[in-house]
Amino acid sequence: MLAKIFNKVDQILAYFASFALFSMMILIFINAFSRFFLNKPVTGVIEFTGEYLMVIIVFLALSFTHKNDGHVKVDILQKFLPEKVKPLLSVLVKLLSTAIFLILTYTTYLLFIRHLNQDIRSVSSLAYPLTPAVFMICFGSFVMSIRLLLSIFTSTLDSIESKVE
Repeated sequence: MLAKIFNKVDQILAYFASFALFSMMILIFINAFSRFFLNKPVTGVIEFTGEYLMVIIVFLALSFTHKNDGHVKVDILQKFLPEKVKPLLSVLVKLLSTAIFLILTYTTYLLFIRHLNQDIRSVSSLAYPLTPAVFMICFGSFVMSIRLLLSIFTSTLDSIESKVE
């Protein structure tokens, strides 16, 4: 049941990331058009797309991409390992990844609190707050940590069920 709820959360976050990607495409197109044809670029587009939209695209889509096995993998060593070791190695990698994402979640949470308290803003001419972007990194990392833990438990349960049958 938890996996179904989390799959729905992943789907919603993937829609947000998709919308951010579409928005990024439109903004960059408008900026390029206005720069080359009207000789007047749109102020802050490059900063906004890099500091907000790119963060949303990357961090909100992490868990969805992992669920759909879309991340790049280097499996050169796996070819030489015995079949019995591969599931253990997979769990070990997922545990290490979970630890890294939990550390990233914690450190970006501290950074988020700092940005919130100090009202840290971008250095662009628009001087927009950077707090929402830092929050997206923190939230996306947290969701990815949960996804990794869920994948460890589901792969372990699948392995136990296959041994029972």
